[in-house]
Amino acid sequence: MLLDVLNTPSEAVQRAVSNCLPRLVQPLSDDKAYIEGLLGRLIAALRAGGPSGYGLRRGAAYGLSGVVKGLGIGSFKGYGVLESLKGMVENKKDADGREGSLQASECL
Repeated sequence: MLLDVLNTPSEAVQRAVSNCLPRLVQPLSDDKAYIEGLLGRLIAALRAGGPSGYGLRRGAAYGLSGVVKGLGIGSFKGYGVLESLKGMVENKKDADGREGSLQASECL
């Protein structure tokens, strides 16, 4: 799927995918279970650590941005994205999560 390309450590590729996602996600907005799974996967990727963690977090941030833009600003709160990002920023023990949350905020 297109979301797997977000793992590519190239900002140009990640940005291009993010720009495509809004038009692709809009028709799927009625499938709440799929959207929740998709957002959960992206939010979990924002916490990625390890040597390749930065690229994964950055890709997840771009992906989350594209999905939220496609669903509308109401999805930011309606699907709990705002609460998840807030919780990640406030977690002092998880530096990777804080960084991922701030990257997502930047991309939005």
